[in-house]
Amino acid sequence: MNRCTFTGVICLLLVACHAPDDAPSVSPQAQVHTVPVAMGDLVLKEDIYGVAQVNVAQVQSVTTQASGVIAQWEVVPGMQVRRGAPLLTIAVTPAARAAWRQARSAVAAARVDRDHVAALLARQLATRDQLSHADKALDDAQTTWDALREQQGDASRLVVKAPCDGVIDALRVARGDNVSPGTSLLSMSPSDQQVVHAGAEAYSRIQQGDVVSLVAFDGAASMHGKVRYIARALDTRTHQLDVDIAADQPLLVGQGYRARIEVATQHGWIVPDQALVGEASDRHVFQLAAGKAVAVPVTILAEQDGLSAVKANLDAARPLVTMGATQLQDGMAASESAR
Repeated sequence: MNRCTFTGVICLLLVACHAPDDAPSVSPQAQVHTVPVAMGDLVLKEDIYGVAQVNVAQVQSVTTQASGVIAQWEVVPGMQVRRGAPLLTIAVTPAARAAWRQARSAVAAARVDRDHVAALLARQLATRDQLSHADKALDDAQTTWDALREQQGDASRLVVKAPCDGVIDALRVARGDNVSPGTSLLSMSPSDQQVVHAGAEAYSRIQQGDVVSLVAFDGAASMHGKVRYIARALDTRTHQLDVDIAADQPLLVGQGYRARIEVATQHGWIVPDQALVGEASDRHVFQLAAGKAVAVPVTILAEQDGLSAVKANLDAARPLVTMGATQLQDGMAASESAR
């Protein structure tokens, strides 16, 4: 290499080493996801668990006032029935049928006597007192017959019907058994007395009348209800508060249910939990303004199902950062990420 060439290379290297650093630096820009933010009410809920049952004091006994033999059962224990549905058939005894016929004949005879007295009175051959006595005799005969008809119907077989909607608990007599007036035939649990009996912690905010969403453990469709009763003293065995929940649909007695109860509402800015950044002493969120992240301190008022009601000086016109909030700093460049 000649001397001139060597000198040129050295010059070029010196120029490169001392070239001014005029290239502009590029600030990092975070890609984030945002949502609108607004004031609202956060519904606060408590979950408790229980089993559907019937208050023993409300179990209803179905009796008969007829004398006869159990001819046919139409229901079995555990069966759901509607009011007026046939439960069983009683074959009325011959003596009871004879009493019914005698009562019917007495009504017919009393009506004939009353009409005869009325005709005589029209010709002034009877007195008004005689007509009053005839009316009384007819009323008494009719009352007796009506009572027998209510007890054993109008035929030789009496169909006993459900007095209310409910579930059959137990059959007290069997087919072929003789029954007399006052005999208990079966017991049933009225549907409106079926409740989910559950337990709540001592600090619970549940109140009588609170709205409830019920879901069975077997995954059946949810139903709604209300808190019918909550104890004000702890159960000595479970150390919980007894809670009874009435549902708007028939319950399956013995089934387990989860009850989600609306206990309160909290007003504030409603933000997703993923938007919250920092520890409890420095909790804040970020909003975007002119391509920059703006940190806004918040105070959490309540939390429920992935949302928080917060107190903060937020701007409803600025989007709230959710995904990507943890990578931001106040004043940092940020933009909405393509979804």
